[in-house]
Amino acid sequence: EFRRVLFRSFFTGFFLRFYHLGSVPNGLYPDETALGYNAYSILMSGKDEYGVSMPLYFRSFDDYKLPVYVYSTVLTEKLFGINAFAVRFPSSLMGSLSIIGIFAVMFILTKKKWLALLTATVLAFNPWHLFFSRAGYEVNVATSLMLFGVLFFVLAVQNKRKYLLFILSIISFVLAVYTYNVT
Repeated sequence: EFRRVLFRSFFTGFFLRFYHLGSVPNGLYPDETALGYNAYSILMSGKDEYGVSMPLYFRSFDDYKLPVYVYSTVLTEKLFGINAFAVRFPSSLMGSLSIIGIFAVMFILTKKKWLALLTATVLAFNPWHLFFSRAGYEVNVATSLMLFGVLFFVLAVQNKRKYLLFILSIISFVLAVYTYNVT
C-alpha cells in the first residue's frame, strides 16, 4: 500500500509537470527566451550571443545568467529540438526528482514513512512548486540541487567513510550556486 501511494504521488507529480509542457503556459517569458537562445548559440557555435566562447557567466539582454541552466538546455535542445519543451525540460525534470528527494530527506531524518510520504505528496501537488517546475526557472533547478546536496550530505554523515556521498553533496551544492544568483 505504502509503495503504491508513493509511486502514484511521484507519477502524478511527474505528469502534472510534463503534461503539455511545451504549450502550457503559452509562449516563453523573456528569461526562458534568453536561456533558450544562449543554449542554441552554444549548441551551434560554442559561443554565447555576444561571441564569448563557453562562458561561465552569460550576458543576456544586459541581464546576467549563470551557466548550469543554459548548458542543461544545450543538451535538451540537442535532444528535443529548439522549442519551449526543450527550454522547460530541465526545470520540470528537477522538479519531478525533487518529489523523490524530499521523500528521502524526510524519511532519513525522521524515520517515519508516512510523514515522508505526506511531505512528498504535498510537494507533488504544491501550486508554487508546480508553477516553477513548468517554466524555465533557474530557481527551481537550484532548489532541487540544494535538496540533493542536503540528501547526499546527510547520507554521508550517517554512513561514515562514504566519501563518494560527500563528493556528490559538494557537486550538488556547487552546481546550485552556479544555477541561480540568489543561491
